[in-house]
Amino acid sequence: MERPHIVCVSETWYSESSIPCISGYTLYRKDRTGRGGGVCIYVREDHCSMEVTCRVLCADDVEQIWCGVRSGAESLLVGCMYRPPRSNGFVTECVNDSLKEARKMIENKIYDAVVVCGDSNFPEISWTCDGGIASGEKEMRFLEGLDESFIIQCVDFPTFIYGKNGDSSLLDLLFTSEPERVLEVNV
Repeated sequence: MERPHIVCVSETWYSESSIPCISGYTLYRKDRTGRGGGVCIYVREDHCSMEVTCRVLCADDVEQIWCGVRSGAESLLVGCMYRPPRSNGFVTECVNDSLKEARKMIENKIYDAVVVCGDSNFPEISWTCDGGIASGEKEMRFLEGLDESFIIQCVDFPTFIYGKNGDSSLLDLLFTSEPERVLEVNV
């Protein structure tokens, strides 16, 4: 199997004392101060990469980490986010602000495309190939934020199975400004 170019991990549970190195990869991470959570991105070392430290993309209200990755003539903005279950509407708005900021960086030609991965914890959203269907206010605001950012969600299979009946939901998502370039998604 070929080594992936980029690996995004949400709910890392890393702490300051964790040393989660993978040989041949550069690690970008944001650990949660308390128990659980945390996000990280591993970028293969044959790609030029650097952490993005823009104010909106570094806001502490959202567990998120962003990096720029250059491969040949193309540059990609990569983000990894974790939205904890039962997050309030403010956190949803902060996620939307980050997605809008990422879109601005594409429009301003700082990056050619954006890819955002992570755990949204919106089991109430029913994802379709045309977007999502939601009934709750936070869920609808999240979908509106995606529309406003022109970012498309690309995962179309359940990523979390719970209960004795094998109930499932789609929590782990991949968003991009260029969905036609997504060849395969593995969770």
